[in-house]
Amino acid sequence: MLWKSWLQTLPARESTKSSLQPYIRRRILFKKAVATGTEMEIAEADEAYHDIIYNATGNKRLIQMINNLRGADVPLSFRIY
Repeated sequence: MLWKSWLQTLPARESTKSSLQPYIRRRILFKKAVATGTEMEIAEADEAYHDIIYNATGNKRLIQMINNLRGADVPLSFRIY
């Protein structure tokens, strides 16, 4: 699975069980939203799920660009897809 290979790329200091909990929790919430949620709930869960991944990169420029896009007048559904 893609997420397992992503987890394996994290530095050892970051890949403790407690540091992975937010990612795992958001992944579960996303799956639940896809199974039972509305389109807006799915989009919000997807955005929160990817926030964990973006922040885990430690790439400040990437995070800044994403936040700038969110500040733009762009509907949530267009920011996600």
